[in-house]
This record gives sequence, C-alpha cells and structure tokens, in this order.
Amino acid sequence: MRKLFLTIGMLCLLGCMTVVAPVCAGTSDLDVLKQLSLEELTNIEVTSVSRNRERLADAAAAVCVITSEDLRRGGFTTIAEALRLVPGMQVAHINASQWAISSRGGNAWFANKLLVLIDGRQVYTPLFSGVFWDVQDTMLEDIDRIEVIRGPGAALWGSNAVNGVINIVTRRAEETQGLLVSGGAGDRERGFGAIRFGTKAGEQGWLRGYLKYLSRDHFDDYNGLPDKDDWRVSRGGFRGDWQLAGEDHLTLQGDIYEGDIDSRVGYFDPEMFRKRIYNSDTDVSGGNILGRWRHEMAEAGSLSLQMYYDRTVRDVPILAETRDTWDVDFQHSLPTINRHQLTWGLGFHFTHDDTDGCKAIYFDPDSRGQYLASAFVQDRFSLIEGCLVLTLGSKFEYNQFSGFEIQPNLRLGWTPMEGQFFWASVSRAVRTPSRSERDVVAVFAAFPTGPIINYLAMVGSNDLDSEELLSYEAGWRSRFGSCFSLDVSAFYNIYHDLRGKAVDAFMAGHGSAIKNGVRILPLHIDNLYDEDVYGFEISANFTPVEWWRLNCSYSRLKIDLHSGVRYPAVDIAEGNSPEHSLALCSYLDLPANFEFDTMFFYVDKLDNEYLDVPSYSRFDCRLGWHPRADLELSFKVENLFERRHEEYDFIDVVPTQVPRSFFGKVTWKF
Repeated sequence: MRKLFLTIGMLCLLGCMTVVAPVCAGTSDLDVLKQLSLEELTNIEVTSVSRNRERLADAAAAVCVITSEDLRRGGFTTIAEALRLVPGMQVAHINASQWAISSRGGNAWFANKLLVLIDGRQVYTPLFSGVFWDVQDTMLEDIDRIEVIRGPGAALWGSNAVNGVINIVTRRAEETQGLLVSGGAGDRERGFGAIRFGTKAGEQGWLRGYLKYLSRDHFDDYNGLPDKDDWRVSRGGFRGDWQLAGEDHLTLQGDIYEGDIDSRVGYFDPEMFRKRIYNSDTDVSGGNILGRWRHEMAEAGSLSLQMYYDRTVRDVPILAETRDTWDVDFQHSLPTINRHQLTWGLGFHFTHDDTDGCKAIYFDPDSRGQYLASAFVQDRFSLIEGCLVLTLGSKFEYNQFSGFEIQPNLRLGWTPMEGQFFWASVSRAVRTPSRSERDVVAVFAAFPTGPIINYLAMVGSNDLDSEELLSYEAGWRSRFGSCFSLDVSAFYNIYHDLRGKAVDAFMAGHGSAIKNGVRILPLHIDNLYDEDVYGFEISANFTPVEWWRLNCSYSRLKIDLHSGVRYPAVDIAEGNSPEHSLALCSYLDLPANFEFDTMFFYVDKLDNEYLDVPSYSRFDCRLGWHPRADLELSFKVENLFERRHEEYDFIDVVPTQVPRSFFGKVTWKF
C-alpha cells in the first residue's frame, strides 16, 4: 500500500507542477491537439449495445469507448494494452507477446467468455475458446474507436458474448486520405513502422492501403535475465468505401499477416516420463477479406448484408492448427412506428480446422467442421417519449455441440432530466463447448505397468452442456455541467454448469482400451460447478480547464464458488482476477504545442493454489510535440517506478516479468 500511495502522490505532483506552469497561451491552435469536451464525449455514437446508432449517454449498458485520441495520447503500440483504459477490464501480460484479458472475472490466457470483433469480424477462436491477442492488430492510426461492453451481449451477438463484447471499429477510407508514415524504436521496441496511403476511387469511392511491421524484444525472467519471448509480425491491408447509386453503401476490406513468436512452454513428454520446458518458435500467418453492403430506406429503415472469409495458421511445434472460417450476417432495422423500433437479423457461421498434434497433446478427430445458424429480434419501445425506453430482444441459435440456445435480454433506460440517465438489465448468455473441451487428449503424467504404458490425460467429452449466465445489471450515467461526468455500474452474475476436470473418472479406475501398448486413464472435462460473481465499476471524467483532462476509474470484484467437491480447475477460478483495480489518467496540453500525458494503474494480487502474483503499480508517461500540424514526435516511458513486475502466471507457458522500457515515435502526415 505504501508503494500505491507513493505512486499516486507522484502522479498528483507531476500534474500540479504542470498546472502551475505558465500556460497563458491556452490550448494549441493545431486541430490535432483538440480534446473532445465532455458533451462531445457523451454524444459519441455507439452501435454495439443495440446494433443501431445511439448516443453513448443513452446506451442502457456498461459501455466504454476508447477513442482514436485516447489511443494517440496513450502512446499505445498494441490493441491489448489500450484495453487497460476500460474500467473493470483485467489486462495482464503473461510474457512479451501473450496476454490474459477478460471482463468481470474468469481471466486466463484463453479467457473464454469475451467476444472480440474487428469491423464485424469475429476473432474468437473455437479451438480453445479465446483470443490470440498477439495477432489481433491493425494500423492504430486507422482505428476510429473501440467500443467495450462489460456484461453480456449475447442477445445480439450470440454465444460466447458472456462477460463482454469488444468491438474495434476502423475509420472509413474517405477519412484517411493522403500519406501517413510512422515509426519508432526503444530498448524493448526494437523497431516498428507503418505506412498508409489513401486516395479517391472515382467520384464516390475512396481507397486506402497500409503496411506495418513490428519487432519486440524479450521480457525478463524472475532473476532479471533475458528470456526467450521476443516476437516479430508483418502485416498489410486495404479498405475501400463506395457511395453507390441512391442510398447504397459498399465496403470491401482485407488484411494479411505473417510472423514468428517465441516463448517457453511447459508440457509433459510421455516418452521421457517428465515435464519439459522447451523454446517454442511459433509461426503465425493468416488473412481475411470482408464485404459489407448497406442500404438506407427512408420509409423502410435500413438493410445490411455482411460476408467474410478468414484463414488463420498457427504452427506450434507440439500442436499446429489451420482454420478456415466463413460468415454471413443479415440485418434489417425498421423505422420507428408507434414508438416501436424493430430490428431483426439472420446469420450463418461455419469454421473448419485441421490440427497436427503430438503424443503429448492431440485432437481426436484431428479435423472437424463446426456450424452455427442464428436469428435475432429486438424491439426498442419508448414507454414515455424522451424519458423511458424499454428494449426487449433475444438471440436464437443452433450449433452441433449443444443444440438449440435461447439468449434473451431486457433493458430499461430512464432519463429523468438532461444529463442524468439510469439503466437496468436482465440477460441470459451461454458459452458453447469448444473444440478442445470436446475432442482434446492432453497427457500430463505417465507410468508403466509391465509392458503397458499408462497415460493420465485430460480428455474431452461429447456430453457437455453450455455454460450459462444469468446477469442482473444496473447503472447511472451523469454529467454535471461542462467539466465533470460520472459513470457507475453494478452487476450480479450467476453462472451454472461451468466446466472443469472430473477426477472421479480416474479415481474409479476406468481407462481406454490398450492400443499400441498404451492405455489412456482419462480425467474427463465436465460441467462441475456454479459460481456467483458480483461487483461494481466507477469511472469519472474531469476537465477543470480546457487544456487539462483527467480520467479515473475503480472496480471491485468478488467471486463465490458453489461446488460439492473441490477440483483443481475450480480453485483457479477463485483467484485469477484481481479484486481491486484502479486507473488514473492525465492529459495535458502545454505551451509550444507540447503534450504531457500520464497513466497510473494499480492491480490487486492474484492468489490461489496455482497463482501467486503480488499486487503491482504501473506508471507510464508520454511527452509529445507537434512542431507543425502534420508532424508529431513523442517519447514514452512505461513502468517508470519499477524495474520490473509480474502480472500473470500460467501453468503451461513460462511467465516473464514486465520491465521498465522506453521508446520514441515519429508520425508524419502528407
């Protein structure tokens, strides 16, 4: 706690020193330095809550928006790191290239209840139910906003949108015209650079293309020695937007990437009868192409049709996967009739994988296709015009693993007066079984009995139910004048049929038939326990003067497990997310077109049988300068007050510690 208060005090001191500086010149006359006012922030439109445009201030959900200005002023180099700005979002480095990211509990390397979208394309992998954050990237200067819903969004977005939805929205091509070049380097950032060019495509069309490269150095191990977890990724992409005849809009975009990612991985070697730590040189590659057509009809609402194809290749020495995904999504938003606004849609999602395992871990069968057919309907009804709005909707899905699923949602929003908004919701969401939970065989121990080799293995099950969530939420969003706003949300989540390893199957002595001198003694994956998770999140924005903006957020999280028997997998769930977390951000515009931005994060300890990560404080600061309107120079120091600290531990990946680091960056627009 002493370190926490010391760091907070240093943050306040730095802010006060800058405030009393001679800033009589006021804000910069450069447009690039203009900060959004609180009123402009609340008027930002979001689409993730209702799949229609609505003001952030009127969204009946715990929603947060990371703007393009937040990304720039934060000096972030990855999307994953930028999510630290979201109240209640748990973001933790496992090593230099891997993160554990979740919302409202359940954090892990493959946090399995968070749906992530990039321009409507799902990047949630059904192999392990999670997100490979090391390959989720784009040119950060092209991101318009990141909409984050904390809490279930399954009524519109479907299965696996249980604890939250992250929707990354990039800018239209017409907003990114001209040439932009950026690049930089530092002690951990060996070198990174990007180039983007936008141009007209006919009278009503716009195009842009980009190339990007990054090379990041290793983190340190517990002794402060260099570890082997450096990584390099190259990518490129394009986007085109056309205004067709009438009210038709067409978007076509795509990306391609390739890289290699190092880490140290632990696995049990059945041939050596012991666990091994080896250097995993993982090759990653992939690409996607997406098309979206939208038609605006004055008297009949709007229609949209989206289709995409996505291919990912991840070649880990002990387990390789190639996945192809096709997705079609149709939506019709009707105009408001008798205070009702009806939205409905249909979707079909198909994914196919080919895996290549080893004796330690493999899938049976090694190739499988999975499909999901869905429909949703939502009615937004104005009970009292301009004051009380009721939203009722549900998603209906069919998948081949758990069958038919219904995920309803009810939201109520009340605006008693201008600048005051109260909301409440009740939702049901499910997480369907993943490919690994159904088909995996992962050996973690072995012993001989005469000529027979016995493998103790975690084995998937064909008889799994979906994990189920019943969520109760409420919130208050308020703006006091032109300089202060407050956002408070509380939740109570009731989970049923959460999955873990059922050790009773092994204890009963049941094993598979002997094949090639090997017998599998299984620990089956099963629906084992229930869980209650509750807490609250508070965030505030304060603009005391037009050249200084402050953001503050705090979250509290409690987890209670309900199970007749204690299982190892259950124990992990109790302490894998911090109980307390705090973030303080300060953005200052200085004379002579300088900027000074600071960010402080405090994260509580992770403590259970397998995780023992102490609490940590992190202080980042950035100095930016605009010598001219089209040129930006910046310098950032991360983790300033600590030499290094641990953020997460994981059984199968050797964790490393986040070191103090620095880098410089140049961005030039032509």
